[in-house]
Amino acid sequence: MRAMLGVLRDGDAQRAPLAPLDGDTVRDAVAAARSAGVPVVLRTTGGEISDLPVRLAVARVVQEGLTNVIRHAPSAQEVTVTISSTASEVVVEVVNDGVEGPASGGGYGIRGLHERAARVGGVAEAGRRPDGRWRVRLTVPRPPERTSA
Repeated sequence: MRAMLGVLRDGDAQRAPLAPLDGDTVRDAVAAARSAGVPVVLRTTGGEISDLPVRLAVARVVQEGLTNVIRHAPSAQEVTVTISSTASEVVVEVVNDGVEGPASGGGYGIRGLHERAARVGGVAEAGRRPDGRWRVRLTVPRPPERTSA
């Protein structure tokens, strides 16, 4: 995805590997953040997400949210990743308490999340909550189950 977006954006020097993502990238992202010293807790409810594009969008939101904590909220004492999967929707949130100052205006992270959400028919949000914590959220509606005739 990054490689494709890099072609579309001038000046984006980052290159991404062209190999597909396999495995549980959410747990991998959480483990990587923990090894970097981020106090992150992962909470999941509901069943597995079988739709590959949605699963990858969820993983990318988690990766972006945790990367934002490392870059912009190094004093975070509490970081939660919550993934809720129901019959009607999938919701993922990354919330942290380490936000200091206003949000930065640079980079493609949040813009990329909005693009990724739209690609799977969902909505992405990012910003400060009323309690002062920073939240990145993706909501993706699930289509009704098809029954075989």
